[in-house]
Amino acid sequence: MELRMKDDNRRLTNPICHCVDYKSQLLKVLPDITILDGERVSGPGSELFRMYAEMDKTIEGLKSVCENRISSDAKPRSWLSQEDLKFNNDDLVKSSEDFDAHSELVERSTKGLLNDCLQLLKTFDNQLIKLHLELEST
Repeated sequence: MELRMKDDNRRLTNPICHCVDYKSQLLKVLPDITILDGERVSGPGSELFRMYAEMDKTIEGLKSVCENRISSDAKPRSWLSQEDLKFNNDDLVKSSEDFDAHSELVERSTKGLLNDCLQLLKTFDNQLIKLHLELEST
């Protein structure tokens, strides 16, 4: 048997639902109920709903403990100290110099590599011309 006293989706509630333990009281009076308010209360799968209900109670208990530990005058504060937030111009200049030195090294290396490629292409081109001339003469 299925009985719905409370429907959270449609926001419909029977006044009996305002009692804290209305589910357990209903199950005592109507023991043949298998589904109450969309939750399986007996039969296959009911253990899962009981486990979730116990977890909900535990979470609610933890919430109240946490709320009691937080004082009303507690104010949020930064995780970083003022020292962490200080801007150090010397570090920025050093980083910039390191970047510039690295950029110059990359540029020189790239130019050297391009010059080497150009020399190889010229050599390859000369060899192709030589080969072409040899083939024409035969």
